[in-house]
Amino acid sequence: MAPSHPLRYVFEENEHAVMMYVEGPEFVFVDYIAVDVEQRGLGLGTTMISRLMEKATSQGKFMLLEVDPPVSPSDQKRVSFYERLGLELYLDITYSRMWSYDPSSPPCQMLLMATVGTPADRVR
Repeated sequence: MAPSHPLRYVFEENEHAVMMYVEGPEFVFVDYIAVDVEQRGLGLGTTMISRLMEKATSQGKFMLLEVDPPVSPSDQKRVSFYERLGLELYLDITYSRMWSYDPSSPPCQMLLMATVGTPADRVR
């Protein structure tokens, strides 16, 4: 018998995109989403995130994900994309992340985004 665990890691893909996320009892954490460069701007990422957000909301969960601080134009574009979909940036919650694929790299500062209206104490 498999052990019961409150977290579940989910992998979804289609011909042009992939998304991985963690489902918990109170939240859905988007770990990774990527869309083929040639297919960007066609709504694939929007559809994947929107469907997951609808699922989370219908189950009384909030969605969260991490982003780089919006300093570069590409980081600003990414944050704007998620804001249009109904997530907000929590500037007061910061942390550093080490990248396992390159342990010699310096830590990278990260920020959290969560479903609009999620109390900050639930995100922490």
